[in-house]
Amino acid sequence: AKKKADEAAAAAKKKAEDAAAAAKAAAAKKKSEGIEAAAKKKKELEKKTEESISNLESFIKNNQEKIETEWFNSYKTMAESKAKSLIE
Repeated sequence: AKKKADEAAAAAKKKAEDAAAAAKAAAAKKKSEGIEAAAKKKKELEKKTEESISNLESFIKNNQEKIETEWFNSYKTMAESKAKSLIE
């Protein structure tokens, strides 16, 4: 009877160790998947950032003259207004 109890205890211990190992492996896999997902998300964000910068650079390049003209006119208007207020 003692031998059967020892065998049952050893089998239960082995089963518990196997379950613990399986749980540990599942946790490691989940962690690895989380790291992969974070890396993928980072890469996607980097790509979107690069696209946004490129779009902004293109917009500025395509509208350079308009931007400079509008800025100049705005600055000129402000300067004229300031000059008038100083004269009065």
